[in-house]
Amino acid sequence: MEIREEQNLFKLLLGSFRLINGAVGTLLVYFSVLILGMSLLTFLPKWGFPAILSSILSYLFSIYTSVAFWRILAAKAENNGESITNSFSASLLPSVYLVISCILLGIVMLVSTMVLRFLPLPFSLLKILVVGIAIVAMTCCAFIPVAIATRNRGPIEAILYSWRLSSRHFFKVLCALLLTSLIPLLFFAGVGYGLYVGIPLFFADSFDLANLSASWYILFFGLGVLAVFFWCAMQAFLLLLFLNLDYGENRSSF
Repeated sequence: MEIREEQNLFKLLLGSFRLINGAVGTLLVYFSVLILGMSLLTFLPKWGFPAILSSILSYLFSIYTSVAFWRILAAKAENNGESITNSFSASLLPSVYLVISCILLGIVMLVSTMVLRFLPLPFSLLKILVVGIAIVAMTCCAFIPVAIATRNRGPIEAILYSWRLSSRHFFKVLCALLLTSLIPLLFFAGVGYGLYVGIPLFFADSFDLANLSASWYILFFGLGVLAVFFWCAMQAFLLLLFLNLDYGENRSSF
């Protein structure tokens, strides 16, 4: 799939699974770093480190690794030759930008909530207005982290660019966000229902929560890996959509 040419959502969705499948080795390294870092931060309070500082560091580390995740996937999608070490080292400043953008959005949300609270509107109408504003804001701000991570935009610039790009393709972005929520939900709801029905019918004698066999642990581990794969694929889907729309807006430059 050529990311610089206009693609529909279905092709981008298929491309996201191919992207994650091709980046398995790199993602294994990424998740190893993530698990190791979070484990160390979890043990800090036990070593006498203040709990509040440990929580702040955990939040900042999650922001940093999120930016690195977007950069790693973008490097694979665009085949720009950036290594995983370069992706991690280049994520420091964008992480600061992302924190600032979160603070700015939080201030805007707080002010908007206060304004809506004092509007002389019926509660039912106010509720509809709040839901509508939330959907628009969620859709138009969807690309802020990706714009900061992959296009090196500042916090305000990323907010404005995400808003402009998403508003021009509002329904396409909204459908993509719905798909990223519905596809994993439907898949794992089906798997859960299958286990709920199948275990009592076919595996009642071997399934004992107090003493599970190795095969059950392998099955649940596999489902956990599958859940991570789906989560990564949905993030890759949003990334590919952003890159495709971004190239579309600037196609003359490429």
